[in-house]
Amino acid sequence: MFDQLQLHLWFNHIPIIGTAIGVLIVLGGLLLKSDVIRKTGLVIYVVTGLAVFPANFTGEGAEDIVEDKVSWVNDNQVHEHEELAETAMTLTVIGLVLALLVLFQFPRQASLQRLITAAYLMVGLAGCVVIGLAGHEGGKIMRPHLGAASTEQRAASPGTENPGTAGPEQNEADND
Repeated sequence: MFDQLQLHLWFNHIPIIGTAIGVLIVLGGLLLKSDVIRKTGLVIYVVTGLAVFPANFTGEGAEDIVEDKVSWVNDNQVHEHEELAETAMTLTVIGLVLALLVLFQFPRQASLQRLITAAYLMVGLAGCVVIGLAGHEGGKIMRPHLGAASTEQRAASPGTENPGTAGPEQNEADND
């Protein structure tokens, strides 16, 4: 059976990738003036965006597992990931509501639909950026080499050395 950490890692990739694909397809549909493409993008956004809920619900359990089993985890990185994830969830949920309003054409007035579509695009794009940053911060928790991790973390984590931080003697040895 999967634990909370495994479920969190599985679920969090769905909205990161899927919502970005959905927004891009909606943009393509608008540029091509294709209602079918636009609606396809909205459906993709809604379906994949719903995964923010299980990703969020499994986050606390994943945090507990990581804090219990990994001694070198940086609490500041976990906090940064949590803050970004909360913002990403808020933006994604707002994007979901706006996408559903556009999909079901509520309200029916064309001018309001254009306004709601524009709002969806702004919120959807902002959400994609923030959810991508949240995912990156989450990745740095277990893979310090992805970002500016502390020296203690790299030293405590075998296989995560950053070749760009090797001393001059190491770099000379590499050149031989």
